[in-house]
Amino acid sequence: MICRLRLWVELLKNAYFLPGSDALETLPNINIKTGNSLVAHFPLQGKMKNAKQQAAFKKMTDTYRVDVMAYKHCKPREEKDELRRRLQLYKKEFTNFYDINDPVFKEFRKHQNLLLLKTS
Repeated sequence: MICRLRLWVELLKNAYFLPGSDALETLPNINIKTGNSLVAHFPLQGKMKNAKQQAAFKKMTDTYRVDVMAYKHCKPREEKDELRRRLQLYKKEFTNFYDINDPVFKEFRKHQNLLLLKTS
């Protein structure tokens, strides 16, 4: 419900009346992005295989955050495309850090597969 309300607020923020008419026109909202603000993409309570992997995961998330900020403030198209490619690689690598026998990870994979079935 909150997402719907925010969507309407954003749409109305950019609304205007057509000249000589009472019809309300809204501009397309370019702030809408796909994402997972309500459901985490990776299992946050999952167990790592060992302490060495925990350190590597921390380092990777730090560089991921830096690249996300660079992507948000990047202007040149080529640079933005390269950052987008790197961010996709990070996302694939994140799942390699979790123990595949961890029940939380298994549950995550089950839901991920269900979601993929629904979207295809």
